[in-house]
Amino acid sequence: MIVEASGFDSIDVSDHFHPWDEKGNACFTWTWLGAAAAKTSRIELGNGVNCPILRYHPAVVAQASATLGIFDHGRSYLVVVTGEVLNEYAVTGLRPDYDEYQGMLWEAIEIIRALWLGDEVNYNGAYYHTRKAKLYTRTDKPIPFYISTMVPESSEFARMHGERWA
Repeated sequence: MIVEASGFDSIDVSDHFHPWDEKGNACFTWTWLGAAAAKTSRIELGNGVNCPILRYHPAVVAQASATLGIFDHGRSYLVVVTGEVLNEYAVTGLRPDYDEYQGMLWEAIEIIRALWLGDEVNYNGAYYHTRKAKLYTRTDKPIPFYISTMVPESSEFARMHGERWA
């Protein structure tokens, strides 16, 4: 692939429903990353940010990222964020307050991590529930997990709950 031949080390694809600019694009990130994984061999692949709390149930994000980990043989990472009006409100019509966003993100992180282990997950949170959820297609390699931060409150949240933060 041209990006590898050009010397790039990573590809970062933001998971947006709407582009930042009307002239831009907003592809379905997980399909795009799977295609890139099939056409590359060494470059790191990841989503710029993914909001696993409104447009997607966290179990779907766990499944998408675990499946990508099979295609790319351990070259991908996952970045999560609380979301933004540009992408989440347009699809769901929901605008939780900041504390609710963080509570939802914490539950999402717990569900994703639990599913990545390969065990059956029964989760009964304030925002999300799973019943006998299990990932049958998943990588055994750990997927690096980042929490994106834009404000001081998010930085503290990422420090407390993340493996890494961006």
